[in-house]
Amino acid sequence: MTGQNLHSLRKPVAVFDAGIGSYAAVAALQRALPKQDILYFADRASFPYGSKSREQLLGILNRTLRFLCGFDPAAILVASNAP
Repeated sequence: MTGQNLHSLRKPVAVFDAGIGSYAAVAALQRALPKQDILYFADRASFPYGSKSREQLLGILNRTLRFLCGFDPAAILVASNAP
């Protein structure tokens, strides 16, 4: 989806992950809610999370959640186990 189309989403379910491991969660959402817009955010810029401190992870999570809230989501699924 292009940047122009992102803002046409209506109450999407946002999925946040550090990589691509949450594809199974996205597939389950699509099966359960086939008409629901889904916004997938893979945080490749901050990956890997394993060596990050608690403070760094909280900063990443706060920035990402603020960004995703800009799309007025119905829900946000944090699919990464590190945060």
